[in-house]
Amino acid sequence: MSVHKLKFESPEFINNINSPQELIPKDWSYSGSTDELEVNVQTWNISCPNQEKIGKINTWYVNEDTFEFHLEQAEGFKKIDYVFAVSMITQICGKDETLAYLLQLQNIFEAFQLNKNIETPKEEPLKDDIDEQRKNE
Repeated sequence: MSVHKLKFESPEFINNINSPQELIPKDWSYSGSTDELEVNVQTWNISCPNQEKIGKINTWYVNEDTFEFHLEQAEGFKKIDYVFAVSMITQICGKDETLAYLLQLQNIFEAFQLNKNIETPKEEPLKDDIDEQRKNE
């Protein structure tokens, strides 16, 4: 599946854990609303369909205290960095897809830091998606 709902624990919270405990993924929303967010791991866009907002993963800002994303700098929000993105992706993707996604994600952030334009890969159905489509036919 190439689109994943943003439901994960805050990387800041995970970094501050001092003893073993069960992580309870949080639903992340668009700033000032309860509207859900999703990430397309083929195009690396994060979107909020209800707000009609969409942007490349490295252009979003995040508030880890309120579990909110925003497309512009705002008080209490920090720009998503590679470490945050890795933590998010490893929590929301299956382990089989995670390695491939992390390699792609690294290229996105490296290109952004070097101010290069990178071509977004075309979204192609994954094997699981094709198998699912065949079952429904």
